[in-house]
Amino acid sequence: MSVAGDIQGLIQEIVSSFQNRIEEVNNLREETARMLETFKDEQGEMSIHLRETLAKAASFRKKDFDTMMTDIQARQEEREKKVKEMLADFQKIEEEIASRVKGALSRGESLRLDTFRPLMADIQARQREREEEVRQTLSDFRIEQEALNGRLNKLLAKGEQIRIKDFRAMVRDIQARQKEGKGEAGELMKRIGIEREKLEKEVKEMLGKFREEQERMRAQWQELVATLQKKRTVPTNPKRK
Repeated sequence: MSVAGDIQGLIQEIVSSFQNRIEEVNNLREETARMLETFKDEQGEMSIHLRETLAKAASFRKKDFDTMMTDIQARQEEREKKVKEMLADFQKIEEEIASRVKGALSRGESLRLDTFRPLMADIQARQREREEEVRQTLSDFRIEQEALNGRLNKLLAKGEQIRIKDFRAMVRDIQARQKEGKGEAGELMKRIGIEREKLEKEVKEMLGKFREEQERMRAQWQELVATLQKKRTVPTNPKRK
């Protein structure tokens, strides 16, 4: 296969890889949105039942219930916002790198495939590592939400035997776990920011290598053309009679 054919094949391979990854990230965002909506509906419904049960069985004022649950819900909404921002930023990084690499490859008529492939492999390895971190965070968040639903269900199962102290204990436990989860999400967002800077630096270096290679090849071509033109202008020796 010719060098041009190798380059075109590489372009198609890289572009397809990025397109597949972007599609996976988009699917992940849609799946997460459905998950958040489901948990929100379930927890809202259980909170209503718990509020009524506590008011009837333990004479717990609905106003006090709402005050305590408002703090939990506010933290919950903050966590959901962070998760959505994390996924949006993740997808933006993937699309940005894909666009820049595709553009560079499309213009890279002359480049050294043996130096480009290792660099591209390293970038893709970092992307997979970051994706795994994001998936792990989402998994932890899902576990946290399932645990919250479990606690609400456990309280509801007590029925008329429910006590205010049970509810207060649950609230304290949830708040402690939310604070812990908030720190973990914040650390991941910080790591993603650092990783983004690294990836942007690597892509910039890659584009710089493309330009250097193109300039080198252009200079060699111009030198060759000049040599050929010089040979054409040299007069030939006339034949002797």
